Amino acid sequence: MLVAFAGTVSALAAAAPAARAIITHGVPVVIETHGHDRGIRRFTLTQAEGAGERIADSGAATLMVERSSVEAARGVHVRTLHGVEALTGTHGILTLRLTARQVSRRGRWSQAEGTWALAHGTGEYASFRGGGELRCEQGLSTARLTGMIITAL
Repeated sequence: MLVAFAGTVSALAAAAPAARAIITHGVPVVIETHGHDRGIRRFTLTQAEGAGERIADSGAATLMVERSSVEAARGVHVRTLHGVEALTGTHGILTLRLTARQVSRRGRWSQAEGTWALAHGTGEYASFRGGGELRCEQGLSTARLTGMIITAL
């Protein structure tokens, strides 16, 4: 009986697909962009305070935003912003996909709040993934993105 059981275990082990371990390493980051949404922009990328990994870069930023405005009750407007921002630094290019919402009361837009996702990377950033939250000033000239970048898979 013991021989039959051992043979069954061996047969099951042989039929099972090979297990594959995936190891990820995430680094909390802060990305800040400054400049006009249709002009010259700059960015800085740093790891969040207390993170052990050293990620730092800076350079030019190019922002393309699509705005859609919807009128709500009593003169309040809500708009959703969809955009792409390319950050060109010394280590490569990070392309971020952005989505945020703003509310306008009496003609003045609120701070935009939403999310960002790392859509593509080149150079040292080629295998990176990540995303997080974003906050922008009323005129979209200054943005602060916080979140996580996965540096190893």
